[in-house]
Amino acid sequence: MWIYLVRHILRYRLLNIIVIALLTGIIGYFALKVQVSYDAASLLPAHDSASIVYSEFKDRFGKDGSVMFIGIQDENIFNLDKFEKLYTLTSDIKAIDGVEEVVSLGRIFNLVRNDSIKKFDFKPVSQMKPSTQQECDSIRSVIYSLKMYDGLLYNQETHVRLMMITL
Repeated sequence: MWIYLVRHILRYRLLNIIVIALLTGIIGYFALKVQVSYDAASLLPAHDSASIVYSEFKDRFGKDGSVMFIGIQDENIFNLDKFEKLYTLTSDIKAIDGVEEVVSLGRIFNLVRNDSIKKFDFKPVSQMKPSTQQECDSIRSVIYSLKMYDGLLYNQETHVRLMMITL
């Protein structure tokens, strides 16, 4: 059998070289079309309820795996004790390695027009943790006056607030 194989290779060496060159060219052509996918494999089947909800979420909000949302439902979040805890939690999460930004009621920014450089500046609503209930009420009135966050970061009707964490 080996003798037949060697005889075939030597007898048809030009044809073998042409076939090998053609196959190499075809494989090289398809190798140029290879693309890398960075999507993680789905562990759940496509018809699973959690997978369907996630697909609807991606369709509605887009796909950004580097932002995490935490929802808080509490109508008394602006009580001094609770707001201090939210402020501390926000600061603690911001201090974690790998967290780029945290936006919550405890760390919310206002757009202030800067006429000298003709741009907007982001100014924090609360510079430090409030120490009195009056300061909390003042922060609440400023936050509720910022209509750009209504429906995104807070909802006054359902008393739901979001914390957005950028990783």
